[in-house]
Amino acid sequence: MPILNAIYRIVCYFWHTLTAVNTAGYGIHSPLLFYWTRFLINETYPYYCFKDIENERERLLRAKKKIFVEDFGTGKSEERTLRHIAQTSLMSKQEAQILFRLLYDSQPEAILELGTDLGITTSYIAKACPKAKITTMEGSREILEEARKIWKKLEINNITAVEGNIDNTLQEFVKQVDKLNWVIIDANHTEKATLEYYKQILPLLTESSIVVIDDIYYSPEMHRAWKTIRDTEEVTCSINLFDMGILFYNKNLLHKHFKIRI
Repeated sequence: MPILNAIYRIVCYFWHTLTAVNTAGYGIHSPLLFYWTRFLINETYPYYCFKDIENERERLLRAKKKIFVEDFGTGKSEERTLRHIAQTSLMSKQEAQILFRLLYDSQPEAILELGTDLGITTSYIAKACPKAKITTMEGSREILEEARKIWKKLEINNITAVEGNIDNTLQEFVKQVDKLNWVIIDANHTEKATLEYYKQILPLLTESSIVVIDDIYYSPEMHRAWKTIRDTEEVTCSINLFDMGILFYNKNLLHKHFKIRI
């Protein structure tokens, strides 16, 4: 199955490259989306915190330390090296920095991340929004311990980490909050789990909310999950960047789905 998923992703990448546009925002009539595309998504200037976070990524990519990973998604809990986890699970540098720029510009008050992994993406989120209430959920205790070490080193203190199977912890979390400004879904990469996560957070979304789904071409079923969510009536607009999809709920936006090459 991993080989078939890899082949599927390669085929989808070439199709995305052929069919997506990179107009630097021109041709996009929404002022918000034009601004995002022209000045945030296509921006390459390094912000103040990028180097420190990427130094941590590089350290992880060299680390031979083994930890026990509880994988509730696949059910295959086992020992893995930090290097292997970093190579296979971390959000890419480009993607994480795009997310940082979008969050830095938006400055949401309440952010939920499903899937902490080793804490690199969470570090970008926290540095972009130092005043936000950030909740991140991770199933594996030892992975979360490694993430906490990084946050301490980077002097990040606005993250609430929730340990445990997200299938259970998310149910409890949604009972305790009124709304969510941003949600980043990067956890169990199955169609069933992704749709269930979305179903649970949907009542907490407002017209100004943004939902980001990572790895939308990870597998045929993840791609189906993305298209199913994208085509729901609540979603008014979307941006497909290949590695991640961004969903909008603002009724003032044109009901259109943009595919952008970066």
